[in-house]
Amino acid sequence: TETTGLSGGAGTYIFMTGLARFSAAGDELIVRQYLLPDPAVEPDFLERIRTELTAGEAIVCFNGKSYDLPLLQTRFLLNGFPPLPEELPVIDLLHPARVLWKTRLDRCDLQSLEEHVLGYLRPDDLPGALAPERYFRYLRRRDPTLLEDVYRHNQDDMLAMAALAAAMNRWLAFDHPAEDEALACLVRYLDTHGRLAEFEQMLAEHAERLAHYAHGHAVIGYALANLYKRLGRRAEAYELFDHLTVTRPREVPAAMEEVLIYEEHHLRDIRRALARCEEYLTLMAAWPNAGDWRERLEYRRRRLQRKLDRNEPPADEE
Repeated sequence: TETTGLSGGAGTYIFMTGLARFSAAGDELIVRQYLLPDPAVEPDFLERIRTELTAGEAIVCFNGKSYDLPLLQTRFLLNGFPPLPEELPVIDLLHPARVLWKTRLDRCDLQSLEEHVLGYLRPDDLPGALAPERYFRYLRRRDPTLLEDVYRHNQDDMLAMAALAAAMNRWLAFDHPAEDEALACLVRYLDTHGRLAEFEQMLAEHAERLAHYAHGHAVIGYALANLYKRLGRRAEAYELFDHLTVTRPREVPAAMEEVLIYEEHHLRDIRRALARCEEYLTLMAAWPNAGDWRERLEYRRRRLQRKLDRNEPPADEE
């Protein structure tokens, strides 16, 4: 949508809406753009948009859940239309874009993603903030040429969304030169949000690839081990945490603590855990800015030592 302001309140009009859908054969993107020629005909304008949206299987947007759709629902309500059906799925591309690319991009707005992910820089694009002023000039002069840049900007947004969705599909299928980066982002997302069912499906489809990257990529390895732990596959998690403490300890010091927890509480081998803790502390002694982790391991070492002292058999019984 192109609107008369960014506040999103009842006084904000949608003056242009772009809708795009793939043809039945899937080889064309059909773009349809609606203009509100005068606020007096807003009901007819909204009815056409609502008819198209409800005829689709889903709505794909970019930041639409937060801005475009709430504003559309407000305009429907004010003009006597029922809201869009709640069961109509909404796919907001902003959220998966942040999952996949926020770690390497300063911004995840649509045009930044176009430039850095799709490799396209719009020539002479009209900034969206200038669109309302063009529309107000059009209402005064009734000169449609004033809106040519707005139409082009709106159309480019839709083309960008279609291309971005295709890029996401490639990344999520790991059919991409940067597949390890995509995998790291996805595994970290599943771990952060506790999406265990999706993780199990991912394991079933990409077990070999996951194992390959887990042993050479600290972020993937740690998140993957954490997901194994959440699934109750603790031995596999321990093996991976242990591998990370040997190969990439400075990148994921939390793996050290996970190893100690497993050895203490699941293997019930206090002596082994204490010896391992001493090794980690010796290793950390040379690290700058490791104070917090050293404190945590020092606390765990003292606790393990007390536990060992309480359970240590007398010398003549050893």
